[in-house]
Amino acid sequence: MTFPPRPFSPFARHARLAMLAPVCVGGVVAGAWLAAGDASAATQTASVTISTSIPATCTVTALSDMAFSATIASTTAQTHDAQGGFRVNCTNAGIYGVSIPVSANGLGTQRRMFSSGGGGYLLYDV
Repeated sequence: MTFPPRPFSPFARHARLAMLAPVCVGGVVAGAWLAAGDASAATQTASVTISTSIPATCTVTALSDMAFSATIASTTAQTHDAQGGFRVNCTNAGIYGVSIPVSANGLGTQRRMFSSGGGGYLLYDV
């Protein structure tokens, strides 16, 4: 049994070309990959110096208020003692100093507070 030759069909030719296209594209991609060479990652090491600076921040908190008024009102003595305290907290380790200078109302080396109500001064020492 013999078959007659097929007539030329543009559709049949188009179908054959479409079947060959993936093979051609695959060959181009494979060729480009081989031409690119080895694309594997390499590991390298290096030394890097890193430094930072943390500024010192300190807070001063009073532990208790000193109440002079009750002591002064009950006696006629020239000097009165009262105790108080404060806490200093700083953010990073280091050497810190605490100093209490003569106040804005001081006279020479004498510390004194100004009373806005009575206009007088309260002399004090730390």
